[in-house]
Formats: sequence, structure tokens, C-alpha cells
Amino acid sequence: MFACLFACESEEPKSVNQNDFLLDATPQRIITLAPHLTELLFSLGVQNRIIATVEYSDYPEDAMSIPRIGDAFRIDWEKLAQLKPDLILAWEGGNPKHLITEIERRGYRVEKFPNASLFQLPQQIQAISNLVKVPPLGISEQYKQELQALVTEFENKKNIAVFYQISTQPIYSIGSAHTISEMLRVCGARNVFSNHVELASPLSPEAVLAAKPEVILTTNQSYEQTSKSWEKLESISQASILKVSGDEVSRASLRMLQGTRNICEVLDVWRNNKFSADEQ
Repeated sequence: MFACLFACESEEPKSVNQNDFLLDATPQRIITLAPHLTELLFSLGVQNRIIATVEYSDYPEDAMSIPRIGDAFRIDWEKLAQLKPDLILAWEGGNPKHLITEIERRGYRVEKFPNASLFQLPQQIQAISNLVKVPPLGISEQYKQELQALVTEFENKKNIAVFYQISTQPIYSIGSAHTISEMLRVCGARNVFSNHVELASPLSPEAVLAAKPEVILTTNQSYEQTSKSWEKLESISQASILKVSGDEVSRASLRMLQGTRNICEVLDVWRNNKFSADEQ
């Protein structure tokens, strides 16, 4: 099922002259409007060109020292005018459309990138490397090879029904279009709410129980709260509530590969314990 996936995100504005930005020039003053876009520029080795970013751009550690210009939903317009960027990387589907439109209206060059899926990331890396005019240094090919190795390792494993829990109050989970659903499929598992088309949706406890998950998967940050929320139900074993790093599975960067590997490993430990015990 994965054979073809590689082949086949009211002050008066200070305007900027579009002629200042030559599209064939190499961008030297870049602003990123999402943490994962910051990560991708670090992966390409052009972090020295990032003059500002947004809150939560915290990886790698050196990203913490980059000046902040706002967050994913707002911009300090005065600071933007002072910085004079020649390229702004925006998160299509994450940054509000009206914010991107206003930045463009003020004359800045904006390139928009949607959240890449697990198998689309190499193409996005290539697109960004073309934009900033640096070679991708083989990272896309290495990513493809390592991801394909995971597919091969887990494609014949016994399938596990998984409920991925984002939050507890209210209970939120992911739909089929979410990258984490893709990660689960790589790991020989299925999202019990893969029939939901939304990226994320609220659920009742009754709906979760009716879906009959074998495993509840959550993040390190939410693990304690998630465990407590289900501890009174005999049908949910605490040993079946597992955790992984949230950033590694939610940010569309090279760390998605490690996030997928972590999911595969924790599910495989549960799988081996569960089915070896059933055989005894």
C-alpha cells in the first residue's frame, strides 16, 4: 500500500516595493512563521539567514536565540518593517489566511507551504532548498530510505487498533487525514477513528469505548492526565495506555521520522507482550 507514496501549510501599513525582491536572487533575510519551517531551514544548513521567527520555535536548541516577531496568529508589524525580510515562509493552513494576505498586501514576498505529510516531506524539502538556493545535502534521500525501511519492517506485523488521544477535556482525537494516522499505518496499526475526515474532532467517552481500541496512544506531556481519565474503567488497561514525544509526531520536519520510529517501537513492545501472553 505504500509502494507509490513517494512518487505519486489599525495602523497604516508601511508598504514595501516589490522590486526590492528579485525572485532570482538568493534570499538572505528570512522570516519563518511556524516552528517546523524553522526546523527545515536548520536541516538545510541556512539557519544563519533566519532573522526572525515565531513563538514555540524551540528546536534545535539554537533556534531559541532567534528573535521573535509574533506567533502563528499575529505579527508585530513595526518590527517586520524594521527587519526588511526578503523572504517570509508561511504555514498554509496554519497561519490565518487574513494574516498572510495582509503581509502580501504590504509588499513582502511570501512563500506558503502546507503541513507536509509523512511521505510528502522530501518533496517539500526539495521545494524549500530550491527556494533558498542550496542543495538538500542528501537528506531527502536518506529520509526516504529510512522511512521505507520502517514500512518494510512493520508491514506484516499483527495489526493493532489504536485511539490517539490529543486531550482529555474535551476528548480530542485525529482523523484519517492526520499525519499521525499515516504513522500508525506504517507501524502496522490503524486509527480507530480513521472514518473521520476532520484532522481532529471531539469525542465522547462512549464513542471511544464503542470503537474498541486495543491501545490508547498519547504524548509524554498528556500521559498522566490521560491515564487518570481512564483509570476507573476496567475495559481500559493502564498497560495499554502508551506515550510518545508530541513534537516528533506533530511537527512536519525531519523529526517525523523519529516520531514514527518511536510509535512503531512502543506499539511493537505492547504487541509482543500482548500476544506472547495470549499464547501462554
